[in-house]
Amino acid sequence: MAPALNAIQQDLHSQSTLKVVLSLSIFLLGTALIPLITAPMSEVFGRSLILQSANLFYIAFNTACGAAQTIDQLILFRLLAGLGGAGPFAVSYGRTAVLIGSGINADLFRPHERGQAIAVYTLAPLVGVVVGPIAGGFLVQYTSWRWCCPDLRLPLLPRNLWPSPTPKEVQATEEDDQEF
Repeated sequence: MAPALNAIQQDLHSQSTLKVVLSLSIFLLGTALIPLITAPMSEVFGRSLILQSANLFYIAFNTACGAAQTIDQLILFRLLAGLGGAGPFAVSYGRTAVLIGSGINADLFRPHERGQAIAVYTLAPLVGVVVGPIAGGFLVQYTSWRWCCPDLRLPLLPRNLWPSPTPKEVQATEEDDQEF
């Protein structure tokens, strides 16, 4: 999105450079606020429900960013996309960190496999920060800034909506298989 700021300002006829920069940075406000709510909710309602809801929220509003007709709409959609995009982020309670993604890794992997799983899990956001501006610059140069917004995971949306077995269900199935 950062390489597209000039194109956004021209396309949306914005006179305010402040609003254009705000459209970029307000996403971070959303990602900073929502983990304070999603982390405790994931303990009450389950991680899967919270992550799938956050993913759907992110996909919907990130895609809506591409349809924004004014800079104010873009700012609002970016804030809401940030709220959805921060579903798996960390929340600190004093000195204890609750990380939904680490909890999922702990549910899915054996203790001796968790280090590698968490390393791969944390690598994705780091690679995204490097690859994102390069891909965004390419998209803006050869298409339109609006192509920076639709989520590339959109074809996977049916998979997000399809219920998947929980680790307990998988474990129960494996135990049933061992009895035979």
